[in-house]
Amino acid sequence: MGDLEGLREEIKRMCLAGNHYSMSVWSHVDNVASNSAILAEMFGGDIDLARPMGVSHDVGAIVFGRSGENGEGHNVTGARMIAPILQRHKYSLLEIVQIQYGIIVHRGSDQNIIRKTLESRTLATADAWDHFGNMRELWNVGQRDLHKSPEDTYVWLIRKLQNDWSKVMLEARDLLLPDRDRARDILERLHAGIPVS
Repeated sequence: MGDLEGLREEIKRMCLAGNHYSMSVWSHVDNVASNSAILAEMFGGDIDLARPMGVSHDVGAIVFGRSGENGEGHNVTGARMIAPILQRHKYSLLEIVQIQYGIIVHRGSDQNIIRKTLESRTLATADAWDHFGNMRELWNVGQRDLHKSPEDTYVWLIRKLQNDWSKVMLEARDLLLPDRDRARDILERLHAGIPVS
């Protein structure tokens, strides 16, 4: 396995250098990496693959925004961008291909994606899990960064919650259901103008 600490530091520098993400991107990336490893351990996956996959999953969004380079999607852009970064940190060709695959299939907006590896499922689930815990921040992203009205932000986030839930691996649904429900409750409160602490 490659140099995870070196990879983490490089991705962290990219996150902190200014990016197209307004969410606390390093916090999100780091949470996804940690939760990917936790889920991989719980369900028998490769922790040493889950961690770098989690750290790398949003590299395309960090540099080019959610739409990726030329509108191809940050997952596709990120999969292409990550190869030389992983090579610098001594990941093998097989590991690079596995990490690229996880990055490509981590999004929830494409309902036709089939995640064929356990690590790609733990990555997608960890990404959704972090979204569930950041509903207030996502609400602010919708209004401040995407310039959506409160109603359009609400509709966007309802869809996001649905897409995120659809990518949660079946084995983890009982674990994440309370977090998903809490995210829905927070979203309803925000939509109604009720302060959320």
